[in-house]
Parts: sequence; C-alpha cells; structure tokens
Amino acid sequence: MRFEGLRSALFEAGLDIAARAVAGSASSVGAGKQMTAQLLDGDTPVDVIVYSNDDMAVGGVFHCQSAGISIPGDVAVFGFNGLDIGFQMPQPLSTIRSNRFLIGKTAIEAMLTEPAGTKIDTGFEIFEGGTA
Repeated sequence: MRFEGLRSALFEAGLDIAARAVAGSASSVGAGKQMTAQLLDGDTPVDVIVYSNDDMAVGGVFHCQSAGISIPGDVAVFGFNGLDIGFQMPQPLSTIRSNRFLIGKTAIEAMLTEPAGTKIDTGFEIFEGGTA
C-alpha cells in the first residue's frame, strides 16, 4: 500500500518511478544495502531512493557511504516510520514519521466500535532530515 500511495502521489505530480528493487528477504539494514547497490548499479539513473522503512533506508545510507556516493548530492534517501536510529545518525535520515502507536491503539478501538472496513486517518509527519 505504501508503494501504491507513492506511485499515485508521484503520478499526480507528473512524475514516475524509474527503477524498483524488491528485497527477497525480510526488511533489514543488510537488505537495504543490497537493494541500494542493485538500484545504483543498474542502467537507469537514480536521483532519489524511497524505502519502505527506515531500516532499509539506513542500509541504503551505509551502502552510499562505503561506495563514496554523496547523500543528498548524488542521490537522496528517504525512509518511512521515523525510527530513532534515523534521527541519531550523523546525517539524520529524511523520513515520514507515522503515528505507529496511535495506529495500533486506534485499530483496537475501531475493532470494538466501528464497522469492518472503516478507514481512519491517524496522520503523519515529514521529517526533512539531511538525506533528501
């Protein structure tokens, strides 16, 4: 759903996704490093990489650092979740901070009081950081 939301927002802005990499394993820092290497070694130039979560994005930052790729000069990096590790990095991770705990609380409350399929917006915050 995050991917489809990103694709939709880009389309509305007149942009599109140029390249895509999907990890064959669970999301992790290591998988983020591997997927970043795959994207950047491909034939399609990449300006911005948007990750499905902050763990993957941190892995992407680590790959870029070890490969001498400037962030955000050569490529911008953007995560999702607003995890503490991203905020504590020397170059804070740009990310979307979801209201993860509110999402869980709201979901439980909705299961008890709302009809199935009810959509509830719990909001989000964009943290600009230093990687985008």
